[in-house]
Amino acid sequence: MSSREFKGSLSDLSMPSPMLQNMVNLANQDNNGRFDVKQHLQSPWNVLVGAQYELTQNFNITTEFGFAERNSFFIAGEYRF
Repeated sequence: MSSREFKGSLSDLSMPSPMLQNMVNLANQDNNGRFDVKQHLQSPWNVLVGAQYELTQNFNITTEFGFAERNSFFIAGEYRF
């Protein structure tokens, strides 16, 4: 199974929004904050079923469902000029 580990300092993180950066700064007031994340896949495979439907010549909807050990749902709209 695939696994990864991420370690580092909170001072090195650059968050995508000012609100998230303020939250990190609040947790890291003394600049000694560290993180250690270990993650692994629950299952290396996920069964997917999907469909794409053309509503008009310019607009499509795509859906995807994942099931078995990992449940997921995805929907997207696409507009073409």
